[in-house]
Amino acid sequence: MTSLIFDTHAAAKRYQSAGFTDAQVEALVDIARDTTALPDVSSLATKADLDTKIDRVQAELKAAIASSQVQTITLVLAGMAAIVTLSNLLPKLVR
Repeated sequence: MTSLIFDTHAAAKRYQSAGFTDAQVEALVDIARDTTALPDVSSLATKADLDTKIDRVQAELKAAIASSQVQTITLVLAGMAAIVTLSNLLPKLVR
């Protein structure tokens, strides 16, 4: 974590001059230091990272949809071919 600039020495002196004990001063300065700490954001995704990921996912979805469409068309054509074949064979089988 990074932290905002916080002068712990100056804060400790102010607390001591106000009558706080050393233990109280140390606790207050520690609390102040902890509350001024900023979270490490270096591992968070940037807008550019998100845009890149979105583009990749969209490309993958388009490819999957295209593949599905090809499979659907293939199945429909195979079904139609089966129907045509059966319609030509049935009259011969019924005789």
